[in-house]
Amino acid sequence: MPDKLTRVFKKTFKNRFNKLKGLFIGRKINLIFFVCIFILAQSIGFLTIGALSGLTQIFESIRIPDGGVELNIDVYYPEDMKVVIPYYIKNQGMYDLTDLFIEVDISVNYTDLITRENFTVQVFSKIGALPDCKAFSSLIGYFGGTFGDFNVTAVVEFVENVDYLEPIKFFMDIRFQMKYFWTLISFSFFLDDVGLM
Repeated sequence: MPDKLTRVFKKTFKNRFNKLKGLFIGRKINLIFFVCIFILAQSIGFLTIGALSGLTQIFESIRIPDGGVELNIDVYYPEDMKVVIPYYIKNQGMYDLTDLFIEVDISVNYTDLITRENFTVQVFSKIGALPDCKAFSSLIGYFGGTFGDFNVTAVVEFVENVDYLEPIKFFMDIRFQMKYFWTLISFSFFLDDVGLM
């Protein structure tokens, strides 16, 4: 009888031990899973905070135009017509700036010699891509256009009808866009009526 009791006790103990062993293994797997998820969430949080803190420094360091803009609208020598706009972008962030695009529209506001009316006409328009800016580096260059980017009709009308004794104002609109943080963050900004003269 004691052998039978011992066998039943051992069998019951073994079954309960196996059940407990299964619970411990399941709990360990769950614990490892939750620790991995926690570490992943923390890593993504730190990367995002790093990306966003770098963005503010990038915004402060973008200079378009970076200095004087060269504008030549001589209709008598169309091959010499050009616009040159210097730019400076300093990427102080941890990630590359990619897919950089710039759009520039230049307009002139003048008084017509005959009618004495005030006109604003767009004389130049161009969209172009800039090279990528690697992390912790600067991008310095020039964006420009030539005869094909000018609205020649508007330029000729301006040159033939302008009253040179009245104020002439050139201004440009700049739209700039780029991607950051493995292209997950896309942003653009618009500078309206930036004066040239």
